[in-house]
Amino acid sequence: MTEKKNHITNSSGGGETDLQKMLAGAEAIRHAGTFLFCTLKMTDDASPPTTSHQSQLRIASEVSSSTSPSQSPSTLLLSRLLPSAVAIIKEEEGTTLVLPKPIAEAECHHFSTAPVFECVWLTLKVHSALNAVGLTAAFATALASNGISANVVAGFYHDHLFVGVEEADRAVSVLDELSRSHRNV
Repeated sequence: MTEKKNHITNSSGGGETDLQKMLAGAEAIRHAGTFLFCTLKMTDDASPPTTSHQSQLRIASEVSSSTSPSQSPSTLLLSRLLPSAVAIIKEEEGTTLVLPKPIAEAECHHFSTAPVFECVWLTLKVHSALNAVGLTAAFATALASNGISANVVAGFYHDHLFVGVEEADRAVSVLDELSRSHRNV
């Protein structure tokens, strides 16, 4: 009998590692809509901190057919929001979700804190390797030198930036100029 082994490597995952090529291909794509950062405190007890009893019953009834009865209301809520989330980060203090603004506003009564940081989601077109060096530093420096804040999340294929709505057009211009300046060099 042959034993099948799972291998985890430190390879690039097929993405680009050459900084010059990454910067040349780092055109920014702006996704439609606006987004908000939200925090859901995960609890093991019967009630999330800010969820009313009536809301708990609605949440439980919406997902009861596909979940275990032992799941907490906060776990049920997270299960329901996952398909809409564009980014999820689990932290010690709670789970951060980046959600489309209409969904975040509709569900805000469930969150540990009010949704914050209305932003635009940008994706860098280049397929950068997870172990690539310098791309984040280059675009963060370009944005910072123009007074633009960005929250960055790396996906398997691309880097994603969340920038304030009021800074979105300038951010796209700065990133596209950075990319153009590295083409044909």
